[in-house]
Amino acid sequence: MKRIICICLLSFFAAIQLRAQNLPQFSHIKLASKKDYKLADSTVSQLSAYLLSIPINRDTTTRINAAQFLMKWMEGTNEYTFIINQNNTRAFINDTNLMAVYMAALCKTALLHKPGIDSKIVILNGTKRLIGYISNPANHVKNSPALQELIDANNKGELESFLNF
Repeated sequence: MKRIICICLLSFFAAIQLRAQNLPQFSHIKLASKKDYKLADSTVSQLSAYLLSIPINRDTTTRINAAQFLMKWMEGTNEYTFIINQNNTRAFINDTNLMAVYMAALCKTALLHKPGIDSKIVILNGTKRLIGYISNPANHVKNSPALQELIDANNKGELESFLNF
């Protein structure tokens, strides 16, 4: 009897895990009109959550494709403004995997607020999400001196000045 209950529980949790990782078919979503971008908000939210929930060294092809979709959405949406420059990415500018996570963090932050949110708030809160991701050992991010400076600035309450606001 215990064996049957264990098997049922394992099957249940496996099914939940498999279902949780189902991503929308974002490769089939066209982003051509203003309406397309608005309709893609849900997909962007799901992709952002996905990228922020998996380790940096896992599922590389899907990560790259999801990041490309996010980038296209970020460039074309009229409801949010995203500023990605050397000031706010200098700690990880040469790491494409972290850039993908950063874009996901920015998108997630923007979508949690109303359209027209100040881009500085998006950058600040998105960077804090990225720091949380980096600080989680389960995400397998190799800490560099530049990333440690970013984390230290956040811990000291100096993130805004580190980002040159």
